[in-house]
Amino acid sequence: MRGPCSPYGKLLAELCVAACLGLLFAVSAASTPSVFASGTVSIPIAVTVANAGPASVGTLSGCHVSPGTISFDGVTHTVSADPSCTITLTVPADGPVSRYRFGPLSSVLIRTCGSGICGTANEEVFSELLNNYTVVAAAQPTFDALMTYTAKGTLGSVSNVPLCVITTQLGPSYSCAGWSDYGTTVVLPATPFGQAFGTRWEYTAARNFTDTTGGNVHTVVYYKQVREYASYVVFTPRGAGYTPPVFSYVSFGSPVQYNATGRASLKWVDYGSAWSITNPLHGSAAAQRWSANSVTGGTMTTWGRIRPSYYHQFNETFAYSVSDATTPHGPVVSYRSYALGATKYVPRSGVSEWANAASLGKFPGALNDSTSTIRWATPRLVYRVLGAAVLNSSYFHQSLVTLGYSTSDLSNITSGTVLGSYFAMGNPSHFILSNGTGGAAPSKAWIDEGIHKLQYQTALSPSSNERWALATSPDLKNVTSSAALRENGYVHQLGLAFSYALVGGGNPLPPGLNCTSLGSPVARNLTLAVHTYFCDKGGTWSVGPPILSGSGVSARWETTSLLSGPVNGTITKVFQYQHQVLMVFAFTVVDGGNPANPSVVYYQFGAASGASATPSGVSVWADVGSSYAYSNPSADSNGLERWASATAATGTVTVAATVNPSYYHQYLDVLQYTVSGGSPGAPLVSFTKFGSAATQHAALDTSSEAWIDAGTTVTYPASITDGMSTWTTATTTFTSALSATFDPTYS
Repeated sequence: MRGPCSPYGKLLAELCVAACLGLLFAVSAASTPSVFASGTVSIPIAVTVANAGPASVGTLSGCHVSPGTISFDGVTHTVSADPSCTITLTVPADGPVSRYRFGPLSSVLIRTCGSGICGTANEEVFSELLNNYTVVAAAQPTFDALMTYTAKGTLGSVSNVPLCVITTQLGPSYSCAGWSDYGTTVVLPATPFGQAFGTRWEYTAARNFTDTTGGNVHTVVYYKQVREYASYVVFTPRGAGYTPPVFSYVSFGSPVQYNATGRASLKWVDYGSAWSITNPLHGSAAAQRWSANSVTGGTMTTWGRIRPSYYHQFNETFAYSVSDATTPHGPVVSYRSYALGATKYVPRSGVSEWANAASLGKFPGALNDSTSTIRWATPRLVYRVLGAAVLNSSYFHQSLVTLGYSTSDLSNITSGTVLGSYFAMGNPSHFILSNGTGGAAPSKAWIDEGIHKLQYQTALSPSSNERWALATSPDLKNVTSSAALRENGYVHQLGLAFSYALVGGGNPLPPGLNCTSLGSPVARNLTLAVHTYFCDKGGTWSVGPPILSGSGVSARWETTSLLSGPVNGTITKVFQYQHQVLMVFAFTVVDGGNPANPSVVYYQFGAASGASATPSGVSVWADVGSSYAYSNPSADSNGLERWASATAATGTVTVAATVNPSYYHQYLDVLQYTVSGGSPGAPLVSFTKFGSAATQHAALDTSSEAWIDAGTTVTYPASITDGMSTWTTATTTFTSALSATFDPTYS
């Protein structure tokens, strides 16, 4: 057996040897001569090569051991030696690339027993091999300095033991040699210690070596690689139709392609190799593209992120035009390209540039050739990129024109009144009056030159009842250069809001208005609807005729309105023309007498009027649609005698006519009778009233009265009865000549 010593490293081994020798000396000193006198002992020894290594022969020494050699073959061999003595077992001499070791030691001690046959001593020896390990730089032709590669393996059955260390400088390759147990694996690191941040030296092919012979040279190629995080982004609005970019790079000397996503993905790229990422993206065409303006290819030398920012862009054609034949220099257009603003000079032929989708761009408001009085201006300043298109801005040649006016009476046109119009940038614009004599807002205006003209117009005040009129409206003035284009022909006028009305209807010719307008007399027909007629301030107005044309001998339309006045303020007036017809009011007396003429109430110009009817008739003009009424009975009638008409003698005026009611001369008579005994029924008396037959029962007293036409006969019945008896009278007729009581006696 190996005894108390075991392989725990060189220092521990040396301490162990010293301890073993001390023990040996102590045992020898304690031995008695009888032990040596007892003769030799037999001790079986078996030496096994670990890991099925190759057999060899070691040497035995001390204690008169015999034989002096032993095979390392795992077979038990019996030797003789002095009892209670320590035998030294030594490995064979080292070869150039191979050796044997008992752990870290080249020999071990075996203690014999005191007598007889000792127990078997089993020893394990390690076959060790010396091999060379070389690292070679790739990608970068030389290593970075001060990196270390440690070859680790198993030595003396202890695993993961540093066998040798390579320290790099700035060369292409470095080596180290190290001993390891037969048949065990030696490993070089995947990456060295001390590599720079963001980079690595990564092995390729095998870095694990299991040797059964020595003297081998094992080479591992290490690629210097740079750490990159690959991704991409497409800024909104992204649009549709593109595919993700492909990141093309070299790893371990071979090309690699990776379909990038929006999430960063770690990629190790060979140092110094070429790389690229798709730009523009697939799906791009002549009209639109998805492009990045960051670096999308090159030689890989630094670590970091590869994250191109793609912008959806359209191929825009910028162009401009001029409203006339002038040839100013073109505009400089601004637009958005990638993350920054860009500018471009635009020639007359146009220019195409890529602009970000949905971004805003701008044409300058005026071309650079513009001055303080002449310019080329455009209304289209801002545009939005919504697709491949021709963005054309029209520039209008304009002059700065001074505006103003004067009036006939030196009055101020009311502030806020529209004074005229002009064309600005191809569109009609208005300018209005400001406060102050001759002022206008704007007092100056940029007006298009060319075919369009400045137009001054009749100026209507905001109240619509006052204006400053032009003889020719609009008054057109050419705009050919910067000038003061003032209007000096304004006449101050006031509005007369006139109309007429036909009360009672009809269809005569309308009345007319006469006044002065723009210095000349004018005549205008009035209308039934209100209309404003403008007349020169300071003049006069008149309306006529008072009786409209279309009137005749029996019908007319006449007004009592004031028909003239000065034009010194605004007037609103309705001229009321009354439709009237000629009415003849007469009356006829029946049954004699000479009564007073009855009075007639009728309407003229909407007011009640009166006339006295005559037997021959009186003529008056009465309003159509109005009423008339005769007095009834006559004014000189009393309670006993009257002249009365059977009807109310009233009516409505519709057409010219003669009204001739009959007034009957009548007396108020009492119809009475007397009965000589009995109670017969009252007699029914017959008489004439308003020229017609009438009847009424008589009464025994004076309660039965009747108006009876003068000179007519009153007739009582000759007899009356109670149904059984009869009463008769000899007097049956009377004449109504005065107011009287008629009283025949029935017996």
